[in-house]
Amino acid sequence: MADSIRVTLSPDRLVVQPDSDPIETTITIQNNGATVDQYAVELDQLPTTWYTLSNTSVALFPQDKEEAKLVVHPPKGAAAKAGNYPFSVTVLSRADSTQTTRVDGMLQVGTVGAFDAVIAPSKLVGRRGKYMLHLNNGGNADVNVELSASDPGNKCRFQFQPQKVTLVAGMRSTVPVTVRPRRNWLVGSRKNFDFQVKATPYARSATSSSSWSC
Repeated sequence: MADSIRVTLSPDRLVVQPDSDPIETTITIQNNGATVDQYAVELDQLPTTWYTLSNTSVALFPQDKEEAKLVVHPPKGAAAKAGNYPFSVTVLSRADSTQTTRVDGMLQVGTVGAFDAVIAPSKLVGRRGKYMLHLNNGGNADVNVELSASDPGNKCRFQFQPQKVTLVAGMRSTVPVTVRPRRNWLVGSRKNFDFQVKATPYARSATSSSSWSC
């Protein structure tokens, strides 16, 4: 840290939701030297489209100080992945390139959940039901999804390929689902089976229903 430059960041920890309003913090620069100086203000480690700096250059008399506003506005939805993002603010003297001061901050991007599951077709006729389960993680955090299915009376067997799926933020995936009766209905009237498929990522779940006739 340069003795002639004092820099503070308040607050130095920011918490933002991708779909919320921008938030801001204040950078205070003070000239602790004995001469007039001009300073460059730089921000590192965050994407340039995520923030706006009100001042990138300030001129100060000895002992004077000035504020710059840092406004953080990450992109909406899944484009800003949930997690912690360290960043730093560096102030450099234009009169003496060896005089620089850096302060560190932390940006925490909150989680936005948007998960759904749709099975197709909605109705099928045959001795064995073959479906496609379409999964969509529209949120900004990775999710581990466990698949299950049930039917009234527990008359069917269900097979997923695979049964557990990892979906990164913004990812879509399709899982084949095979449905078979626990008994072979080779004679007699056609049997109808209504069932429900559940896709559970951690505490959230999405369900999709279908029917099968054989």
